[in-house]
Amino acid sequence: MKRVLLMFSLLVLVSFASACSKSASFNLNDPNVGIAPNSKFMVGEVIDKSGYKPQGDDPQLDLVNSLKSALEVTIRNQGINGDDYRIETDILVYEPGNAFKRWLMPGWGSTKFVTESMIYDKNNTLIATVPVERTIGFGGAFTIGAWKEVINEVAKEIILAIKKAMYQ
Repeated sequence: MKRVLLMFSLLVLVSFASACSKSASFNLNDPNVGIAPNSKFMVGEVIDKSGYKPQGDDPQLDLVNSLKSALEVTIRNQGINGDDYRIETDILVYEPGNAFKRWLMPGWGSTKFVTESMIYDKNNTLIATVPVERTIGFGGAFTIGAWKEVINEVAKEIILAIKKAMYQ
């Protein structure tokens, strides 16, 4: 019995680990130009290129203002708000998903959010790009509201990628 319970627990753990994913990278345009550790950032324009249109019972959500606000809060919370660099972000993909569908079959009803942020200096020179992708593909009741939380998670991932690059 213990063995069966252990195997079931392992299966659940593997499902959780593989069904939710996030990826982010920091790509410098010129490897000889980095970002100093004491740099400060401000949020510039956020543009929705996803083409997402709410359908049926999809939640009504202002993607642009929600992401812009989440980025501003994250920058403030990290203590890096200022005007050395400007972060402009394109929303490339947004799918709100469905918690009930994820519960029935992992992968079905996935919440997905893909962005690409561009970091500009004061001379309006593109310094780096930060692509981020977050997918929630498994879960039921505990993932209700993932359609909204994914925005905060992506904002945090963008800023985390920038902060990591500052200290390399």
